[in-house]
Amino acid sequence: MPAITLLSSRTLSYHLDEEPKGSPIVLLVNSLCAPFTVWHRVRNILNQKGFRTLRYDQPGHRQSSVPDDLNATTFTSLAKGVHDLLGALDIQHLYAWIGISMGAATGFYFVTQNPHVVKKFVAWIQSVAQQ
Repeated sequence: MPAITLLSSRTLSYHLDEEPKGSPIVLLVNSLCAPFTVWHRVRNILNQKGFRTLRYDQPGHRQSSVPDDLNATTFTSLAKGVHDLLGALDIQHLYAWIGISMGAATGFYFVTQNPHVVKKFVAWIQSVAQQ
């Protein structure tokens, strides 16, 4: 599994589909405690519809390293990590950002800081209500 070292010196594991070549990219961002492989079925559907996907593991999950200073881990720093990942992969634009829970919250921070990078933003934030 590929990984890059971010400017913060943290390692981030990711997967970028190679096919379909030259197609728009959809970033799929999972929740805390879930590996990026949770997107497998969604990735297959998006590939069939003509999209490539980019997925990554959150800090401390699988091959993504734990930040040196956990107190400095904020949604702003997580969004900066995505920005660094896109830069390392030479991706200037995303067709869409689809995020679940923490992935959606990180997306909110990212799109406010980088308004011209993401064309469409989809946030799925599920809450659990007590009965």
